[in-house]
Amino acid sequence: MPIITPETEEEFRKVLAEIKGPVAVEFVATDCDYCEAEIPKIDKLVNECANVTVLRADADKLSALADKFLGEYGGTPTIYYSEKPEELAAVENPEGAEKFELKDSSALRRRLKCARKPKAT
Repeated sequence: MPIITPETEEEFRKVLAEIKGPVAVEFVATDCDYCEAEIPKIDKLVNECANVTVLRADADKLSALADKFLGEYGGTPTIYYSEKPEELAAVENPEGAEKFELKDSSALRRRLKCARKPKAT
C-alpha cells in the first residue's frame, strides 16, 4: 500500500475514509531531525508490508489536525496505528488518540504481522 501525504485536513479526512484495512498516521515536521531519521524506516516498512497504508501528515501545515492528535505539547514524529481506519477518523482530541499511539517505527514494525521475521534457530 502507499504512503499518502495529504495537503489539507479535508484531504486527510477524505483519504482516511476511503482506506480499507490497516492504517498508520504519521505526524512529522520539516525541521525535525528525528523525523528525518524515522521517515526512511517507515518507507522501508511500507515496501515490506503490502497491507498497510500510511498517511504522512506535516504537523506544521496541518496544525489544527495535529492539535487533535498530538495536543498542545505533542512532538514529532508520532505514529498512530489502527486496523480500522474509522477509529482514527473519529479522533477529535489527544485523549482519544492515545490508545492508537506507537512509540516509533520499531513499534509499528512489531504491530504488522508481515514485518515479523522468524526467530533464528
